[in-house]
Formats: sequence, structure tokens, C-alpha cells
Amino acid sequence: MIGAAIGAATGPAAIALINRLFPREKRAQALGYWSLVAAGGPVLGVVVGGPVVQAVSWRWIFIAQVPLSLATVAVCAAIFPDTPRTKVRFDYVGAILLGLGAGSFVIALNRAPEAGWGWTNPIILVLFVATPVLLTAFVLYERRITYQLIPI
Repeated sequence: MIGAAIGAATGPAAIALINRLFPREKRAQALGYWSLVAAGGPVLGVVVGGPVVQAVSWRWIFIAQVPLSLATVAVCAAIFPDTPRTKVRFDYVGAILLGLGAGSFVIALNRAPEAGWGWTNPIILVLFVATPVLLTAFVLYERRITYQLIPI
């Protein structure tokens, strides 16, 4: 579960890096390679991991990640160019407003059909009402700050 969360968090960052590092005419190729690895990695993991688990032990799946991760860091350090550093402040308030707004909607949609909750449960109603309020507050806040979480 933690691995999936990390993967979900690093995907947009990887696409942002590709968009920043590659010129417009090379971006489609770079994104194609990224998609190949993103889609092919899990398949290769099952194809290689299955026999390893069956022949040796499930522990080797986790042990093998260490040298693979170190090799990835070495390759990235050798291939990726240095980028100019810019001073940017992280928008904590915007992140909290967006997270609460989106999270309240997802939780309400997820729990409302469940037995014991229902669409008229007061908590569900509060979450549904909170969603547009929080997202509107997010947009209004983002419009008046310099370092926006999402440029509006």
C-alpha cells in the first residue's frame, strides 16, 4: 500500500520533470519511454518475481529492490542534467484546502452507499456540503498568493 502511494505521488513529478527537461519535439518520445516503464514494470515484476518466490523465497523480492534502487539512482545521477534551482515556497494552506475538499467528496461518495451510513446521514451531508465550500476557498486563496499550488 505504501509503495502504491509513493508511486502515485511520483508519477506526476516524473511527468513534470519530463516536460521541463525535454524540448517540445522530444517530449512525446520521453513520455512514451516513461509509459513503457510504468506499464511494463509491474508485468516484468510478476514474470520475474513469480519464479523467484517459488524457487527461493518471497523475501528475495524485497532484497532485490535494494540493488535495483541503487542502480536507478546511479543511472539518474549520470543521465539527468542539473537544473537551475529556483526559490519557491510550498503552499501549505492551498494543499490543505485542496486535500480536505477533494477528500471530503471522496469519503462521502465512498461511505454513503454503505450500510449504516446512507445518503442522508448527517456526516455524509456535511461532507458533501463541505466539498464546494472548501474547493471555493481553495480557488479564492490561490488567486491571491504568489507561489500557487496549482496556477489558476
